[in-house]
Amino acid sequence: MKTELELQKEFIENPELKEQLDFIEKGGASGIQGVVLVEAFLKGIRDLGYKDTAYALNEINDNSFQAGARNIHYELIGTSNKIDELVIYDDGHGMVKKMLPVAVTWGGTHRQGSRKGFGKYGYGLPSASLSIAKKYTVYSKVKGGDWHKIVFDITKLETTDKPSLEDIRSIPEKCDLPKFIKSFRGKNLVAEKLESGTIIHYEELDKISPTTMNTLKHNLMDDFGQTYFRLLNSTNMYVDGQEVKPVDICFATPGMYGFEDKMNNQKVHIEDKEYYDEKTAEVKDDEGNIHEIQIRWSRQPSLFYVKNDSDINDVEEAVIKGKITKGPDKKGHRWRVANKNHGIVFRRLGRRMDVVKNFGGKLTIGPNSRYWKCEINFPPALDEHFSVNTSKQQIIPNQRFLETLESTDIFRYLNGIEKAYGLENGELKAKLERSPLEDETQKRQSEIDAETANLIMGSATATPDYQERKEKADSRKKAKIAEIAEKKQISVEQAAKDYEDVYKGRPTKFSEEKLGRHNSFLKFDEHGDTVEVIANMDHLFYKNFYMGPGSNSESRKSWETFFLMFAQLFYKHTEDHQDFINNFVNELSNHLKTVARQRVEASKDDPEPLSDDFDDELPGSENDSQLN
Repeated sequence: MKTELELQKEFIENPELKEQLDFIEKGGASGIQGVVLVEAFLKGIRDLGYKDTAYALNEINDNSFQAGARNIHYELIGTSNKIDELVIYDDGHGMVKKMLPVAVTWGGTHRQGSRKGFGKYGYGLPSASLSIAKKYTVYSKVKGGDWHKIVFDITKLETTDKPSLEDIRSIPEKCDLPKFIKSFRGKNLVAEKLESGTIIHYEELDKISPTTMNTLKHNLMDDFGQTYFRLLNSTNMYVDGQEVKPVDICFATPGMYGFEDKMNNQKVHIEDKEYYDEKTAEVKDDEGNIHEIQIRWSRQPSLFYVKNDSDINDVEEAVIKGKITKGPDKKGHRWRVANKNHGIVFRRLGRRMDVVKNFGGKLTIGPNSRYWKCEINFPPALDEHFSVNTSKQQIIPNQRFLETLESTDIFRYLNGIEKAYGLENGELKAKLERSPLEDETQKRQSEIDAETANLIMGSATATPDYQERKEKADSRKKAKIAEIAEKKQISVEQAAKDYEDVYKGRPTKFSEEKLGRHNSFLKFDEHGDTVEVIANMDHLFYKNFYMGPGSNSESRKSWETFFLMFAQLFYKHTEDHQDFINNFVNELSNHLKTVARQRVEASKDDPEPLSDDFDDELPGSENDSQLN
């Protein structure tokens, strides 16, 4: 069974120009009659209410996509960075002469009620065009034919007392392209060499916004990339010669804009189902036919929107060390995409239609909702489930569809992400509270307590086993110094000095590092005269117990003291005993991971909202490691 996206691609690749001719032959155009007061209607239709200029122009883009265009170009014309005119070019199948009056008339379409493409009502081109300009000219050509044009000009409303439709809409006529249009040369599209296509020239741009060309260009590229995310795989779009890059609003497609950020090393872990997943569900139309919808969602890390311009690569480390603030970069690409898609995005045949925030109490969109992204793609056959309006800007899912969504558990998944985000925030907050008190060269209180306890218990006896242990520790010290030199890109001599600054006179040391989610929650490392305990920051034990809800400085100090004393005893045992303890701790690590995961799952059904301390302004698996 072909998906709706495959059907749309098939339709675009084999445009049915014959439908236009059948429509004309059956008298489709003869139904255009004057049933409104022209002046009042035209002035009113200009305020139809498009969300912005990009939303309006997407109506024109839809026509180009459905006409099978492989290239769409926007040419912005103006002076002193202020736009005066706009020209849109496409190389689709074009329109026959008799279709031009239909195209600029409300309700004029051969696609009325269509369930196989974007067009449906015939409001797009005239409504969108008048929402930005008083005058526009449509030039079109089919393969083997000539260029024809039609002009729609409402500036005559200002000079004529009782204008008629004929005063405003010209009669379609054969023409040559104006010189400035004919000379247009864009990537993969040269106007004078087009075998077929449609060109729309807008003048009197009194309602276009913004009017500065740089900002308008940026806004159009930003919106088009998100709206036609998947469709840009087969059709190229350009604004003033710059190619529109597809933008996955879930930030889950490698290579696409926003998946990686040179100013932030955090990204969506698409290989991990806790961070990215997708599924399909079946929905019946009003006639009982079954259709598929596609659902995909992702979780963004807690510092995903932060700009890291420090000399520390890891954004979390940079925040903790006070190099940067934890607030979002509100001018950044990721944040802008998150803001524009703050809710569940609905796509119709792959084309973004609306961002829905009201789900009848089944899901509440709040500040933490910015840290998940979700989109649902549905076929046109299910339009009756969504109250799709004529401007294709609003989606209102009906109760039956909401119940279908609820049965997929998507609302529970998204609520679970918000809970996980809250836990992650709590962990980061605890690190920030502790960081001003920490200095790598200074002992923690837990280290002092463990050292005192060790002195009371007595030092190790200088046995042959002890001597072998000492040799291993000295060898490990050299390796540790080499690691420091490589990590900091410094000489071995300087690394040795840095080592002494941190470890000299320090029998024990407690550290925290990211060792991988599949490794043990603890690692022991004896080097020189120091036994070091390294807590794995990626393990669920660290996230949900050590730094989890209810933890504080005293509870963490107790954990640290326990682990440090455990490590000191660990190295007093033989290698056989150490192997046994390694296996025990690895098994314990897996049990702790399971319990931590159960706690997260249980929290997904907790109705209590999480506070957002970090956004007050809303809007491959590795083997388990050994201890040593």
